[in-house]
Amino acid sequence: MQPIRIDIEGAAAVSATWFEAQVPAEGSRIGRERAVVVVAPALSTPQAFYAGFCRWLAAQGHDVLSFDYRGIESGSAAQARASGIDMETWLRVDVSVAIDEARRRAGGRPLLYVGHSLGGMALGATPGAARVDRAITIASGSGYPGLNPRSGRQLWLLGRVAMPLYTRLFGYFPGAPIRKVGNLPRGVALQWSGWLRRRGYWFDDPAYDMRERFASVRCPLLALSFSDDKAIQQPAVDDLHARYVATTVRRVHLAPAQAGLARIGHMGFFRRDAAALWPAALRWLEAGEWRLETPAAATP
Repeated sequence: MQPIRIDIEGAAAVSATWFEAQVPAEGSRIGRERAVVVVAPALSTPQAFYAGFCRWLAAQGHDVLSFDYRGIESGSAAQARASGIDMETWLRVDVSVAIDEARRRAGGRPLLYVGHSLGGMALGATPGAARVDRAITIASGSGYPGLNPRSGRQLWLLGRVAMPLYTRLFGYFPGAPIRKVGNLPRGVALQWSGWLRRRGYWFDDPAYDMRERFASVRCPLLALSFSDDKAIQQPAVDDLHARYVATTVRRVHLAPAQAGLARIGHMGFFRRDAAALWPAALRWLEAGEWRLETPAAATP
């Protein structure tokens, strides 16, 4: 595991970590082509949260690159307040430079992508998607309240009241103290709250060409969601992935019991107690095949 900095001309570097591939464990498939996997984080989730999953991928024989969005690496109020970044810059620049660095290190090997929540949404919004060979999104969907029956009221209040009000009062969104998504730079918070108020989310914002960006994605894609996710629900996931009109999208919506688990939720896929799901995800990344191999599993 090696911390690295990905330089951006005229701007702060993106903080990332490089996990070098290890010899695959005994019993792993022999002769598969090693790849490089980019792991893109959820909003306000540090790359350290994904370290266990990244190490596991490296143990299966793949190099892995994880990263943090600029302006929130430390999670501190001071860093968020001082940052002039917005979410569009994360999408167009931070995610793209991570993909480009992984592609450079891949040296012609396949480039794979795992995006969690915002990281999954970013796949369709970043120019770097053109360089991805196969991808998985985990718990990624539109933030529009009407598409999220469990969290809709909370998202409505966040987008229309809490985020605009607190951001303008404090110069950043103080999400950590109120336990809502974490501390965010002013530009990120105001841009996101505006998208939360639109039925089509960022696709309805005339300032951005999100429909065209998503329509340009060509890599095969698996969209994985969970029935006990209280943040993003199935209608929101379906709505987002319907925008990928130029590629094949495989949708898998799981109840925890189908994987022999008590819970998964919005964050649980990347925790060790959900590691039974990881081989199925890797099988998709390597070969475009989804199959759970647990006694309780029933593949949709």
